[in-house]
Amino acid sequence: MSPELSKLLASHTFHYFIVPALALLSGLAGLFIDPKKNSKAAFLVIGVLASAAISATILGYTDDQNNDMDKQAQAKTIREQKEKIDSEAGMLKDMSAKMDSVLLLAQQKGALAAVKPSEVDRPRVQQALAASVALGQQATSAVPGGTEIQYFSKDIDKAVVLKALHDAGFRFAEKEPQLPNSRTNAIWVGDPVPLSDAKVVALTLIRAGVQIHAIMRFREDSKHRDQHLIEIGAYPSVENDPVWTVERVDALSENGLPPREPKDSGGRL
Repeated sequence: MSPELSKLLASHTFHYFIVPALALLSGLAGLFIDPKKNSKAAFLVIGVLASAAISATILGYTDDQNNDMDKQAQAKTIREQKEKIDSEAGMLKDMSAKMDSVLLLAQQKGALAAVKPSEVDRPRVQQALAASVALGQQATSAVPGGTEIQYFSKDIDKAVVLKALHDAGFRFAEKEPQLPNSRTNAIWVGDPVPLSDAKVVALTLIRAGVQIHAIMRFREDSKHRDQHLIEIGAYPSVENDPVWTVERVDALSENGLPPREPKDSGGRL
């Protein structure tokens, strides 16, 4: 069957007009033609009726074919959608497995201590691993004994910070916080404290998943300014400042420390 004929037989015009018109014409003709008197006309009527019957048969067959093709197309679409969903599910499963492996490796290296996987995002994982590598390149991962560390513990992340400091081998004092419900996000450094000590403390916290928003010297009027002291606590004023990355900590220089806090800087620790 030629494509043109198939197209005609499948058209609405043929379905709804031509076939009914053939049947109607042959029926009307049969009312007025006597086969005994006009055999040619009778054969013509019979031919028209046969054409209508054949057309109806072909039309039914074409409809069946079209229905089968539609069903096949729908089945193919459903199959393709299922394959796509299965593929995406497999990709998500692979990503989840890879993330679990990264988290396991990170925790084996001392990173992301006591942080639940559901609480960890990809950038934090990457920074934790980078901090672990950076600490491994240090001559020592412990702050020299000449520097005192004080941690003003917070209810929200106390377990994380304490474990990080303990695992690093730091000797430190846990202090009563003024802001117990705030997250640990800042480090203060006395003037005599080498920047290398401040870097080790910052990297240790980043390795544990703590996000640091400020590393600074004590302000001008602080009694701790001239002490070999590092304080770890909360400073709400810097909560919206950029998080310190491992690269920024590594590049930290004396000139790179933020300006000292003004006297009216508000609550902290």
